Amino acid sequence: MRGLGQEGAQEGPQEGAKEGAKEGGPLARFIEAARRRVAETLTGVERTRATDWDGLAEAIRSGAAYLAQGSVYSYLRARTGMAGPRLFQDEGFAFALDICKWEGFACAAQDLILILEGDLRAMDLGPRDRLEESLVALYEAALAREPAPAHRAKQGWSDVIAEFRLRLADALAAPPRKAEDISAATARRLMQHAPVEEAIRVSDIGMVLNNVGFRFVDYKRRMREDIDYPAIAAAIAARASDAP
Repeated sequence: MRGLGQEGAQEGPQEGAKEGAKEGGPLARFIEAARRRVAETLTGVERTRATDWDGLAEAIRSGAAYLAQGSVYSYLRARTGMAGPRLFQDEGFAFALDICKWEGFACAAQDLILILEGDLRAMDLGPRDRLEESLVALYEAALAREPAPAHRAKQGWSDVIAEFRLRLADALAAPPRKAEDISAATARRLMQHAPVEEAIRVSDIGMVLNNVGFRFVDYKRRMREDIDYPAIAAAIAARASDAP
């Protein structure tokens, strides 16, 4: 973690505090580093930093799983209340929940790559057409790190890969978007498959959009700690230069 630089030391108390609290500021970096140490102490597992292609694919996979599962479980526990424990043991509910988690995972992986690309936009990632192929390959690599779920045993992920290709083309043609705006796709995908009635789906979408957006904004800060951006930019550019 980088220490507080001279710029922060020269500011007045209010200005320094405001700057430190900004995303990526000294205070935000300190808090994230503290969170990292607490997590490593509690789990006994040291979080590794992604510095190459394989590490990046794993970071996307693990991040998408964390966000999708955390979001849907949080929502359903709040929505089902006291009936939750019984519902979660119901076979039909559990199967529908499993589909929801997997579909949310696939969409969350798309969103994380789009967020990452926006963060790296200022770096040289190679020609746009080759960059597209490189990032699609990254998405495929992240999905491939998990076995295909039962409901996709036959079709695989071909439809969501095609979907991502279209989303990526649109994203590259426009200015980078905020994480909370990009993540609306995951929120809507989760609600599309959530095992709730349609009326509840409609009434709760705003709450879920806010919740998922907050989770992605928070996770974006974690990504900046867990991913070596310059090294990853070089890895993406190298993969793009090798693309046909």
